[in-house]
Amino acid sequence: MNIGIKDKKVMNALNKIEQLNLHNIEHIIGRTTTTGEQLDKIGRHLLGDKFKGVFSDGDRLPHLDRGHGLIINRRPNEHWVSVANIGGKIYTYDSFNRRPYLGGHQSMDIDGKPDQKDWESDCGQRSLAMLLTVLKW
Repeated sequence: MNIGIKDKKVMNALNKIEQLNLHNIEHIIGRTTTTGEQLDKIGRHLLGDKFKGVFSDGDRLPHLDRGHGLIINRRPNEHWVSVANIGGKIYTYDSFNRRPYLGGHQSMDIDGKPDQKDWESDCGQRSLAMLLTVLKW
């Protein structure tokens, strides 16, 4: 738990919300590899102006105001991570919970454990589900 949640009931509730968000997103766009265009379209639909878009690693990123987020492809065609401004602090979510992918930011992962298995290819859906969870919370 890395976003300052100390209450186990709150953490468990957020885990359930994240799983529900993931299920709903995967129902819409599937569980396979996603494109930036797919993530951008559904991100803007679900989060409106709170979603700043989808970017490649190395792109100039927009300023994130409180309550805003975006998705980055950390390595071309490899892995999606999400970034959000929560309470004035920048957090990053990597579904594998790998420290180098956090870009020096704290993790917004709720339980501190990897959410994605090595053989799964739904990191884009997971990144979007986490943004939806923490920005709508």
